[in-house]
Amino acid sequence: MELLSQLFAAVFSLSRTAAPVLLVLFLLRLLLRHAPRRYTCALWWIAVFRLLSPVALPSAWSLFNLAPLASSEGGQITALTEMAVSRGLPSVGMDTAATQAAGTPVPTLGLTALLGLLWAAGVAALLLWRIVQALRLRRSLADAVEAEPGVYESPRVSEPFLAGLRRPRIYLPAGLTGPGRACVLAHERAHLRRRDHWTLAVWTVLTAVHWYNPLVWLACRAAARDLETACDEAAVRALGDERRADYSETLLALASGRRDLLPTLTFSAPDVGRRIRHVLTFRRGGRLAVGAAALVLLLACLTCCTGAVTGGWVRCEGGTLEGESFTYSLPRGTESLLVYAELVEDGAVIGRNVFPLDVDGREGTVSLGLEQFREVSAALWAAGGASTGGTGGGYPAGQVSLSLDQPTWICQHDRTGANGETASLQWYLYPSARTREEAEDWLNGGAYAARLYEARVEYVGGASDVGALRDVVFEPCRWQDTTMEFFTAKTPYGLCFHATDSGWAGNAAERERFEAENRRNAALLLALTDNADYYYQTVQTGPEGEVYTARTWTTAELETALGIPSLKEYGRSAEGVRLLLALLEG
Repeated sequence: MELLSQLFAAVFSLSRTAAPVLLVLFLLRLLLRHAPRRYTCALWWIAVFRLLSPVALPSAWSLFNLAPLASSEGGQITALTEMAVSRGLPSVGMDTAATQAAGTPVPTLGLTALLGLLWAAGVAALLLWRIVQALRLRRSLADAVEAEPGVYESPRVSEPFLAGLRRPRIYLPAGLTGPGRACVLAHERAHLRRRDHWTLAVWTVLTAVHWYNPLVWLACRAAARDLETACDEAAVRALGDERRADYSETLLALASGRRDLLPTLTFSAPDVGRRIRHVLTFRRGGRLAVGAAALVLLLACLTCCTGAVTGGWVRCEGGTLEGESFTYSLPRGTESLLVYAELVEDGAVIGRNVFPLDVDGREGTVSLGLEQFREVSAALWAAGGASTGGTGGGYPAGQVSLSLDQPTWICQHDRTGANGETASLQWYLYPSARTREEAEDWLNGGAYAARLYEARVEYVGGASDVGALRDVVFEPCRWQDTTMEFFTAKTPYGLCFHATDSGWAGNAAERERFEAENRRNAALLLALTDNADYYYQTVQTGPEGEVYTARTWTTAELETALGIPSLKEYGRSAEGVRLLLALLEG
């Protein structure tokens, strides 16, 4: 269910992004109404790209640089640690018997899940309908006779059309002869040369996936009409201008009143009157007209196939600690710029620091001096138990794109201690539309608290929801290969997590840190899972290694240890989670 909701959210995002592009393409189609139709056909591939691709290269020419289309909101903040450390967590494991035990509460469906189900039902219905249509057509053509290579005739065919993907065939009504037959074959063979049957298949899938977007349906119909008109032009060029009258008479003679919701490659497709007028009046484009159409198409690609320049660039001058400074150009709308540094040792965050840089104006360039860089670096290494700076990693090579309200990794330094422990100092830039105080507050815990609260769940029995909460809670920890076990057969309900840590040493320091992390994880998970009242976690050092189990924490024990009246109350708001984090860190 969660995967379905995420898939629908991704498709809806593509549909929303494509909407202004489709409107622009409709306007450009009007501008190119006197140009050869192959150019308007090419326009619709821009729409296909926007409806399929979630990414686009940033460009100053992009349509999305316009103020009404520029997004003022940053996406959800990605965990800083996870951007620097590959944790390799597998999919959530669970004890099936435990989760199916009697008495497990049944979670209710949320609005996002219901929308996802409705969207999936629409996609399935449309695709099934098209499959049924194809099977019915195939049965009706079973007695078709091959009149010439690739051309079949059948008494059941009332209008010429092209069908098939891997081995497309042209189907004609039985008895079609003379000039009309030549006109029809010229048209359908133009479809074959242009691979229009594949183009229409792509649009069939797009209309199914984006069935709720009326602009996609309109674009599909417009693209199909342009395909037919482009093949009319190609057929007339192949037959010769003197055959325009014959071609028009054939269109009129085979005209069909059929109106399909989804278009097909039928010679007598709807809107025959418009096609006849176009066949009789269109002119072969001169060099100037063709050049102008090509220029419009190029500009359409530059503006509609690219993304907004939401970020600037970072440039390293010198490339080493002996360089003079690092120069950054800022994203549009930047109000504050912060540098975030995080010290990670064996997968666990053991130190962090945030410091601001002065920003002059909403758009500009600032420099990070190395003296300030060294001071923060030395302080963090010292906090992690090291008296000297790290080595390796260096600074960004070339250019790195910055995005508003998104932390961007810029460099890292590594260190290996005397006992073989490894640590890395990760550096991020955070340009924000917020004030400096708000941005600092966000990086100093507000972002993490908000993400924890967003992952809050009601029921122990919801495996995917509890797994998502677990992933956020465990971000600052180093545990790997985590599996879950639920105890819901009777109250009180409980949670258990089993983790593997190949680097476990088992000494007093390791056990002390595990106890602290265990208490932290227990407090957050119990505060953010409404009906869970106890928690414990195990760590295994390997397939044959020792299993170290911390003592079980209950809600009441945590309330006593933290000196608070109600742990669950802290999970009722993002600010409450923020206060709970402060208590746990203190």
